[in-house]
Amino acid sequence: MASLCLSAGGRYALAGAEYTARLHLWDVASGRHVRTVEGPTPWTNDLAFVAGDRFAVSAHWDGVHVWDVSGGGHLRILDEEDDASCVAAPADGRFVVAGHRDGTVRVWELDWEPSPGVHPGGADI
Repeated sequence: MASLCLSAGGRYALAGAEYTARLHLWDVASGRHVRTVEGPTPWTNDLAFVAGDRFAVSAHWDGVHVWDVSGGGHLRILDEEDDASCVAAPADGRFVVAGHRDGTVRVWELDWEPSPGVHPGGADI
């Protein structure tokens, strides 16, 4: 595994594999593997849960990916062809911050209602 994060309440662990495009969701208390989520890009640099236990974001060489962890799907790539090395998000899921290998930090404001979506673009800071 190349990356690992815990949900805000510590119920779940999410792990990103190195050479595959898979994320693995684990129930921490039971040690049970809950599901594997398939995505388009291998080598997950970093992971963060967003908006509780339902969604996650991940940093990859081709951008920041958004995942529906509870439903088991890859939703979209926020910043295609941008080498993201790390991601972070507050528990309320209002935004995502990503650090990139070129030294920039980008912020995306997220809109989860009525369905998961992302406001266009991102802002450099």
